[in-house]
Amino acid sequence: MSFTKLSKLALLAIIAVPVIAYFGGCSSDDNGGTADSGFNAEPTDGITGVWQGTLTRPDNKGLLPEEYDFGMMFYMADGETRGTSVGYAFRVDPPAYPEDPDVIEPHFLIKSGYEEVTGVTNQDGDLVCDGWGVGRFGLTATFLREFSYETGSQAGPEQRGAMCLQLDGNKLTGEFKTEKYGTFLVDLTYSTVNTRVTSVNDLVSGGVDSEPYNLWSNDNTGSTMTFTQVYPISGNTIGVRVVETSTGTCFSDVRIVQIPGYNMYSVETMFPHVFGCNYIDPEFDPNYYYVDLRYNGLGTIVDVNGTMAFLQIMGSEDNIDSAQALYNVFTIQ
Repeated sequence: MSFTKLSKLALLAIIAVPVIAYFGGCSSDDNGGTADSGFNAEPTDGITGVWQGTLTRPDNKGLLPEEYDFGMMFYMADGETRGTSVGYAFRVDPPAYPEDPDVIEPHFLIKSGYEEVTGVTNQDGDLVCDGWGVGRFGLTATFLREFSYETGSQAGPEQRGAMCLQLDGNKLTGEFKTEKYGTFLVDLTYSTVNTRVTSVNDLVSGGVDSEPYNLWSNDNTGSTMTFTQVYPISGNTIGVRVVETSTGTCFSDVRIVQIPGYNMYSVETMFPHVFGCNYIDPEFDPNYYYVDLRYNGLGTIVDVNGTMAFLQIMGSEDNIDSAQALYNVFTIQ
């Protein structure tokens, strides 16, 4: 969403440190859900699961080297050859928004399809992949889209790229080539979050996300995001209503379905999807973006300072010039 409440300099102090712990591990607690040490856990079905690590960009085009805390979720349904992935990258070095004109996007979100490929090049023909291709490879599939964390917007076709990753035990490594920001090195480890035993019952009590940049309205008008159960649990599915509080007009019902055998959930908005969140009409102010769209993505239950939280990342399904992403970490009540 747009910068109407906090300065850019305040952003790192608010979100960067907590995020490091989100995918990094979890422990037993009294709120439900447990995890064993799991440090050597490995994926059992391709690369499906939650991954945590770093994204590093060496010196590129005269810009400073950069390092990000990097988290990804991958899911491919049985019988499918292409899956869904979402992720976040929050820069830790150099610090976000130093007084340096060469610093570029400090934090961004990702949504993409992925597949196992052999000897295939990406759309631009500059990344030959033997392993797991994330983004557009060959003649099919979709681009990997990068979204600004602060605005949630892809903001144009130049914000896209592709990854080629190799799996070795509990490690995923490779390259992430972007059209706008150069090439990054990927180093991911299968997260201990995957060993946590959870279910949709853990979400019945609702949740709150008080981070201002996680608001859904396109001008950050509200104060917090909350979700409450509005549909009864059916098997591994729960329906919740997400509302931007203090306004009440920006909301969506969301279907959350646990992926069998995983601490991971598919999430998608339900009709009328995200609604009432275009507080400033982008037709009259190009600094703002349309956010009233259909979204889907993935989520997981994590431990934040001893409290369970539901982390979800969704990207818009609609085919528009500036796609949108929504990122939330709901503290479970």
